[in-house]
Amino acid sequence: MFDRDLYLRGKEPAKATTEELKLLIFRNMYIEKKDFEIADIIRNFFDAVRGKWPDAWNSTGRGIMLNKTNGFKAFMRFLRPVYLYLTRPGDVPSKDQFRSVLDKIKLTDGDFNIDKFKPGTSGESELYNTLMREAGLK
Repeated sequence: MFDRDLYLRGKEPAKATTEELKLLIFRNMYIEKKDFEIADIIRNFFDAVRGKWPDAWNSTGRGIMLNKTNGFKAFMRFLRPVYLYLTRPGDVPSKDQFRSVLDKIKLTDGDFNIDKFKPGTSGESELYNTLMREAGLK
């Protein structure tokens, strides 16, 4: 809200410190109006996810959760630690760089189901924790 009020007053918020960027990885890019770079990071990440698990990504059937809310939320949480593992805030990792981390994860397309990762926050957290553990980021 503070940043929003500054923008409404024609002012710019302060950039994040090195320590703050561990939590707010896109803050300085946003302030510097590097929207396309932010979009490239997110696109490269999800292109790597789609490439690793194409069947689960493209599934329209019931029970597969990778491309549903819980899958999306878990992977959005996972983006920050993967990003910080690969580079420093401000850089744009390639799809292949993201894929190098995802390739450590042993989940298969068939694992992204609601029996393994229950609907709701418990399933989202379980998927996130599994991703972190298998990628070696925890």
